[in-house]
Amino acid sequence: MDTPAPPRDRIARYRAAQRERGLRPVILWLPDLSDPAYRAQLAEECRRLARLTPEEDALAEDFAELAGRAEEWQ
Repeated sequence: MDTPAPPRDRIARYRAAQRERGLRPVILWLPDLSDPAYRAQLAEECRRLARLTPEEDALAEDFAELAGRAEEWQ
């Protein structure tokens, strides 16, 4: 019976295959929603959005819908 390849080799093969498919790795840095300072800033921005014009309000509603989906990821 063959022993499985070490994780480092498996990862290297996977990444090489992804690159052959035309993909490349990307690192995304996202805000920490559990950070009280960020949540306060977000709350202030939401209050500011509440004072927008009707056109801007429509955009804010779309954003709120998308942001609501992010809670499911936690």
